[in-house]
Amino acid sequence: MGLISISSLYILNLSMIIESFYHYFPGSIAVVSIIFIRIIVLSLMTHNMFKKWFKAEKQFLDDIPFLFGMFFLGLIFGKLFDLFVDFLYYSNPTQSLFISKSRFILLAFYLVPMIFLSIGMLLFYRSMNEKRIKLQNENYRDKLRRRIIMIILGGEILMGILAPDLKTVGSFYPIVLIPSLLIIIWLFWFTYQRKKLAEVNSFILTVGFCILLLSQTIRPILQIIFGENPYMISIAELLDLLVFTIIFIGFSKKANYK
Repeated sequence: MGLISISSLYILNLSMIIESFYHYFPGSIAVVSIIFIRIIVLSLMTHNMFKKWFKAEKQFLDDIPFLFGMFFLGLIFGKLFDLFVDFLYYSNPTQSLFISKSRFILLAFYLVPMIFLSIGMLLFYRSMNEKRIKLQNENYRDKLRRRIIMIILGGEILMGILAPDLKTVGSFYPIVLIPSLLIIIWLFWFTYQRKKLAEVNSFILTVGFCILLLSQTIRPILQIIFGENPYMISIAELLDLLVFTIIFIGFSKKANYK
């Protein structure tokens, strides 16, 4: 369904995309090339995660490989959306704002697997405290996790709807991403220190997500300083490509615990 929707956007706006591509030809080549390479890397990561999930004796929807697989799958559609917005920005800024808002709301939805995992880990960690009697009840933790997710998702959707312009939408991305990335960093650092999740390299993943956090924090600042242009987009996408390559290595390489 997602692929059909994205394909329809490109087909219906093909003339505009071609015009924008030729108008900013040197920069467009760089942007398209880097984004397509990044989509390939994300596709490999998605395949790797689902392969690990299907290889397990039993499959559960809250398994880490499945949740990360869904997260990376969402990022693939997100990058295709980003590329469309980049082309649209120069020819139809008004429509570009609507698409950017839609992209932001989609981001909120495909971050749900990460929020689900992160909140679950935090609540479980808190339940280890003997004073947190309620949290020691698994059913209570599940209900609380669902409520927190609904509140976060509702707030993020409202932010996307109320954003008045493209810069505001862009500035909202770190607000949504940074808390999730911080918890993911904590998750992998926690597993690395306790020598858990031997099927992935938690140390490399901690480093990769730390760099991703840094890049997502800096990107809106660079957009304000240099503006939204093909060269700026190319640098940002190249940095993200390097970051996700490190993350891919972390997921592909097993831990070397001694």
